Amino acid sequence: MGATGQSRKIQRAGRFVGLFEGVGIALEALWSNKLRSFLTVLGNIIAVSSIILVVSIIQGLDAEVTDIFTSEGTDVFTLQRRGMIFSEEMDRATRSNPRLTRADARALREEGETFAAVVEGVDRRANVEYRNISLDNVGINGRSYEYVLTDTFGLQAGRYFSILETRRNRSVALIGADTIEQLFPGLPVQSTLGKRVRIRGTHFTVIGVLAPKGSILGFSQDELIVVPVGAFQRLFGSRQSLGLTIKPRTPELLDQAMDEARLLMRIRHRLRPGDADNFAITSADTFVDIYRQATTGIYTILISVVAMALVVGGIVIMNIMLMVVTERTREIGVRKAVGATYRQILWQFLVEAITLSLVGGVMGLLLGYGAATLVGMFSPLPYTLQLWSVWLALGVVSVVGVVFGIYPASRAARLEPITALGYES
Repeated sequence: MGATGQSRKIQRAGRFVGLFEGVGIALEALWSNKLRSFLTVLGNIIAVSSIILVVSIIQGLDAEVTDIFTSEGTDVFTLQRRGMIFSEEMDRATRSNPRLTRADARALREEGETFAAVVEGVDRRANVEYRNISLDNVGINGRSYEYVLTDTFGLQAGRYFSILETRRNRSVALIGADTIEQLFPGLPVQSTLGKRVRIRGTHFTVIGVLAPKGSILGFSQDELIVVPVGAFQRLFGSRQSLGLTIKPRTPELLDQAMDEARLLMRIRHRLRPGDADNFAITSADTFVDIYRQATTGIYTILISVVAMALVVGGIVIMNIMLMVVTERTREIGVRKAVGATYRQILWQFLVEAITLSLVGGVMGLLLGYGAATLVGMFSPLPYTLQLWSVWLALGVVSVVGVVFGIYPASRAARLEPITALGYES
């Protein structure tokens, strides 16, 4: 038993030596034929760099889009006149939906048993002025006093407007970080409180500065002013439909609160049991799911394109390895003549094929990450390098090396020593 165990250890050590020897021979062959090696692995480089580049950008977009849809929290939902429109038929069907009004918001506050807050919201764009400084196309957001309960970013300075200021339509404002910097350049944030800005000729007193939210796809989320919804309607009129952001008493009541909101709105709109809703209820999960369904299609197309590139790359590797076997027939004969086994020859050429494929994978990995970095530097597209995509890319090219390297390797291993030694190149 001791001799048998020792023999097995020697065999395992021999396999490791053969592995490292095969890698060394493969790298030496790569280095001695640089151009041929580069052209051999070009397919793998393109495929892997495509995986890294596209996956990095899509993952970055996923993170930013999720931030957009969850900026008011994941435990809220929105009641709107019309939901997301995906076709002309949906557009026609929802065009006649009644507007949502402040009366609807009051009714939901009074009758809803699962609601902690009902935030009225409406948005427009307008010019904003302070002394001789004028900003064009600034987002003006009308909100009710419950806005404090759904603003997940908070304030840099000051306070939110109160229930009294909302009910009396006071001309007070919360201003975004970028708008503050542009209207009051060089002035400390705290010193902007109490200043008065003009929106469509009406003066609004700054009572708070919103914390920075950053940008999404190059578009700033901090170029905005939030005012009481009544003051907003005094500026722009009350014909625009409101959006109602509803926060349940606890996150666990989200589904129940959505059902209650749907029931109350159907009663207010006098809908019969068989009638379709003439309003829309959406949550952050709704938008995220729709977005992910869209990106799933992109992933599918990517996988198809990369699969074709990898097959082409694998065929090229197989052809080159067949040529290498032909070129080194005498070498194979010499190795067999001095005692190399079928498995050792097979392993040598299989390791060469895998190494070729992996070198292409590593080069593609570096190229893809570099391309993603450049895209992030010179465009608004974000990128995030996921570790799983690196392992996936390297794993796939390893499998390609095995699949397309096994035939040339087995062909080399089956050569008879006498025939191989007598071969003339």
